[in-house]
Amino acid sequence: MEAGLPHALQLPVRALDHARSPGRPGDPFQFEPKFYPGQHLEFLGEYGLWFYYLHTGDLDSIKTVYETTKTFLLETHKSGNPRTWFDWGRELKDIPIIETCFLYIDLKTLRKMALATGHEADVPLIDSRLRAIEDTFDQKYWQGSF
Repeated sequence: MEAGLPHALQLPVRALDHARSPGRPGDPFQFEPKFYPGQHLEFLGEYGLWFYYLHTGDLDSIKTVYETTKTFLLETHKSGNPRTWFDWGRELKDIPIIETCFLYIDLKTLRKMALATGHEADVPLIDSRLRAIEDTFDQKYWQGSF
């Protein structure tokens, strides 16, 4: 994490950094299973990182956190982590739907970040992940009347 990162982004980005530990070949970090990915998903989307950018215009901070955010969303995050918890939902059955919705929102935000920070080459991969969610969401979660 760069020292010049604004205070509003330091704690959430530090949480992403602390969720990693040494060990993955080719990458000095790998995520540990003892973090709360649901809380990360809540921060990384429209009302976290992107809202921060819209209110401040601080593109340098978005550039700083882009790669970490991309790695978390496209490589590290795995749905179904038993340590996932969200601020919404009353039953365990709610978690997969909430998690999928947050991931979709976060990927849409990552797409905006890619375009804003000059990472246009990442857009096709992000779009394919978005389409995969769109193509399977109803099949996975629609229960007929709810």
